[in-house]
Amino acid sequence: MSEELPPSPDEIEKGNPDARAEMWRLTGTFSFIGIEFGVAALIGFFAGSWLDEQFDTAPLLTLVLMFLGFAAATRDLFRLVRKHRKQLADEDRGRGVADDEGA
Repeated sequence: MSEELPPSPDEIEKGNPDARAEMWRLTGTFSFIGIEFGVAALIGFFAGSWLDEQFDTAPLLTLVLMFLGFAAATRDLFRLVRKHRKQLADEDRGRGVADDEGA
């Protein structure tokens, strides 16, 4: 993991290869969130639809499984954000930057 804050726009514009690589790494990490929500909804929809046909419970299981898919994706979103915030806080502490959340 990088020990620096995300690259500033000035670093990226100047063509710093490390800054560009970090920018793309963060972009890939956080753009995955949208894909995860979509996939979770589709899995819930198709699995719920199939189960509804099997047990004649339409649309109950479809809605329940879609909700569970969104809940799982939301949980992963919060885990990712918490991990990233902790990483940034650790990096700030390493450089001696004051923690605003404790005030």
